Amino acid sequence: MEASILALTIELEYNRAVEEDQIKKQLGKHPIGKKLLATGAGIPQIKEALNDRLKEDQIKRKLLELPIGRKLMDKGCSIQQIQKAARELDQKSKNDQFRKKLTGRLIGKELIDRGFKPSQIKEAADVQLMTLKEASIKKKLQGHPIGKKLLAAGFETSEIMKAAAERDEELKKEAKLKEKLQNHPIGKKLLSTGLAIPRIMEEVNKRFARLTKRQTTVSADRQEAQMKELDQESSRTSTTSKRSSNPNRERTDSHVRNQKATTDTSPSKTYSERSWTKPQSKPSDSANWRTQAYQELQRQTNRGLAWPNKRR
Repeated sequence: MEASILALTIELEYNRAVEEDQIKKQLGKHPIGKKLLATGAGIPQIKEALNDRLKEDQIKRKLLELPIGRKLMDKGCSIQQIQKAARELDQKSKNDQFRKKLTGRLIGKELIDRGFKPSQIKEAADVQLMTLKEASIKKKLQGHPIGKKLLAAGFETSEIMKAAAERDEELKKEAKLKEKLQNHPIGKKLLSTGLAIPRIMEEVNKRFARLTKRQTTVSADRQEAQMKELDQESSRTSTTSKRSSNPNRERTDSHVRNQKATTDTSPSKTYSERSWTKPQSKPSDSANWRTQAYQELQRQTNRGLAWPNKRR
């Protein structure tokens, strides 16, 4: 185990070193990259510096498009100083707009006169708004049996609303599934039994799994039967080829026995030799050569010519 971990660590270090060499080669072709490499910084620091440089270039291009940005650049302000000034101006603009809204209301004007900052007033207003929203939600939940029980159990309104939203999504999905099941005969039957949608989907999945398993089993049995049939066909072909490879062996052996048994030149012997030694047709010459050979042997046996040494 330790050896495998060590090998993996070595491989990772090797890949990292190769990647760093490739990055250094690419940086060596760029003027800024050469300068950064000359500082002796590592590859991660060089990457971070390059990203910062790219961001600064983008900001400069945007600032040069604005009159105020061009003026600040001409004054010699740095990018960081310009960004800080821009954030302050943006916040000041938002505060001014909020101040205008507050001065139109009696409470807002009173708070400004008392020396509250717009940000403090906004924060207090947000808290008050959240309190009002929570009170409204609680009022709605009190009118619902389940919501009332959950509030009595000590659940927060945010948790109850989150659970309600999740349940609403589940109900929407169940409605879509019910619509699909209504268009299917089996689904319609299962719906008529009064089962819940999740239970119906579980039953449908079970039936589908059984059907798939049955089809797989039938396919496997059919494949096994085909393999057996092919084996039998191969065996029959092999036997036929062995028989057809030497069809005259039995006749030749009989002919040799006849030659060794006697030197008789009787008409019957001569006839027997003539009948056995005449050229035999090849299997390819006739489709029923076995039948013809058997009939010839039967005729000679009946006439007593096939076995000349047999005593009559």
